[in-house]
Amino acid sequence: MAFDGSYPAPPGNKRWSVIDVALSGTYTVITIGTPPTGGVAVSAAQFGLQSIEAAWGVGSDNGAWIPVVFMKPFNLNQPSPNLIVQLTVALTGAELAAAQSLTGRKIRLIAMGAY
Repeated sequence: MAFDGSYPAPPGNKRWSVIDVALSGTYTVITIGTPPTGGVAVSAAQFGLQSIEAAWGVGSDNGAWIPVVFMKPFNLNQPSPNLIVQLTVALTGAELAAAQSLTGRKIRLIAMGAY
């Protein structure tokens, strides 16, 4: 069902999707902006959705990182086609250091949106 462009929007007419994102390469820290850049890019299509209205990070396969989700772009009263995921260190809450290898790791995300 397509998003009708108005909020509040009850979740009952939306699709929920859970994915495991395989990571590779090295991490790029988030640069604050409109929209922010860096992090891990994830598209609505990876969730099987046309757009994303809300998303949450569940965790990482090694327990070391907590995924923090940003809509890209964040537009008032509109869904987003993409997410940027910031990885924070579970023990400290600080963002993962730049250029740290992500190869072979996975994070789990949940999203709700139009299909």
